[in-house]
Amino acid sequence: MLGVAAILFTVLSFLKRKKNAGFTTRVLLATVFGIILGIAFKGHTDYVGAVGSIWSNAITALVFPLLLFSIISSITNLGESIRLKNIGAKTVFFLLLNTATASLLTLILAQAFQLGRGFHYTLPSDYKQHDVPAVLDTIVNLFPHNIAIVLQLFLVQPLVLAAVTKLNPIHFFRAFFPVGVVAFTSESSIGTIPVTVRQLRSAGVPGDIASFVAGLGANLGMPGCAGVWPMLLAVFAVHAQGLNYSPAQYLFLVVLTLLVSIGTVGVPGTATITATSLFAAAGLPIPFIAISQPISQIVYMGRTALNVAGAANTAVIVAQTEHQLDTDLYYGRKEYSDDLNDDEQFGQTSTQSLTGTGPSQRTNITNDAKFDSANVSQQQSGFTLNFAPNAVLSASSDDVCCGTKPNK
Repeated sequence: MLGVAAILFTVLSFLKRKKNAGFTTRVLLATVFGIILGIAFKGHTDYVGAVGSIWSNAITALVFPLLLFSIISSITNLGESIRLKNIGAKTVFFLLLNTATASLLTLILAQAFQLGRGFHYTLPSDYKQHDVPAVLDTIVNLFPHNIAIVLQLFLVQPLVLAAVTKLNPIHFFRAFFPVGVVAFTSESSIGTIPVTVRQLRSAGVPGDIASFVAGLGANLGMPGCAGVWPMLLAVFAVHAQGLNYSPAQYLFLVVLTLLVSIGTVGVPGTATITATSLFAAAGLPIPFIAISQPISQIVYMGRTALNVAGAANTAVIVAQTEHQLDTDLYYGRKEYSDDLNDDEQFGQTSTQSLTGTGPSQRTNITNDAKFDSANVSQQQSGFTLNFAPNAVLSASSDDVCCGTKPNK
C-alpha cells in the first residue's frame, strides 16, 4: 500500500508542476485517493497510518511558534494602540459570539430531537475500544449530529455577517471555499491559517487584520469544537442518565462552553479535550464521551471547517466595521494579486468607495497624505524616510535601518 500511496503523491505533484492544478483541486483529489486506498487496503494501512501520525505530530509541534509569531506580527502591523484595542475587542467579541450562538443552537436542536432520551449505557470494567462502524451506519449516525454544524455555518454566521456589515454573505463563501476544503481535510485550524489569510486578503481584508483574527481565532472561540460538540455530548449524557436539568442549568452549560473555548488550540483532538473540560466542570460522567468516538473523526472535519469559517467571518466583520474592507475585492469587481502588498493592493481605492467615508477613515487618508509629503520633502537630501507603522517589517536587504532606504 505504501508504494501505491507514493505513486498517487507523484500524480498529485505532476498535476501541480505540469498541469497547474489548483491547491483546492489537489486537496479534493487527494481525499478521494485516500478513501479509495482505505477501502482497497482495509486492515493493511499501518505504514501509511504512521506517516499520518507523523504529520499530525508535526502540526502539533508547530502550533506554539506558528501561533505566537503570527499574532506578534499581526499586532506589530496593526500599529496604533487605539486601533489595536478596537480590533482586538471586536475580534474577541465576535469570536465568542460565534461560540455562544453555536452552543445555543445545538442545545435547542438536541432538546428538540430528545438526543439520548431512552438510551441506557453502562461502561464495563473491561471496556475495549469499539470497532469503527460501516460506512452506511456512519452516514446515518451523522444525523442529527451535523445539523447544528450546517445551520451554524450556512445560516447563523451569514446572518450575523449581513446584519452587522450589510454585506452579501454569498460573496464570503466564494472566497472561503478553498479554506473550507483545507480545513475539512486537514482537521487543523492552525494548519489552515496561511490559506485563511490569503483568501481573506483576496476578499478585501487587509493582511494585518486577516493575520491577527485568523491567528487568534485558532486559539479562541472555535464554535465547532468548543460550541457544537461539547454541548451535543453534554445534552446526550444528561438525557441518557435521566437527569432533570432546569433551563438555568442548561444555560450554565452554554457559559461553560464559552469558558472552555478560551485558550483552545486548533489541532486534531481539540473537541475531545473541550468536551472533557466541560464534563468535568459540569460534573457529568466523562466515560460518556467515549461513546461518540467511532464517528467523532468523521464529524471532526465539519467541526474544523466551522471553526475556521467563524474566524474568517469575524475577520470580514472587523475589517468592515473598521472601514478597512476593500469592497471592490470582496464583490469581485477587481482582481486580487499576490504580488502586491497591502499598500498597493488596498490603496487602489476608487472614487466611489471613498464616497460616504466616516471621519476616522478620512483622518487616515489625510495622515497618509502627510506621510507622502514628508517622503517627498526628504528626496532632496538623498534618501527617503518611510514613516509608515509597518515600515520596519517591509525593509529589504539593502535598507540602512528603520525603514530608511538610500536612493539609487
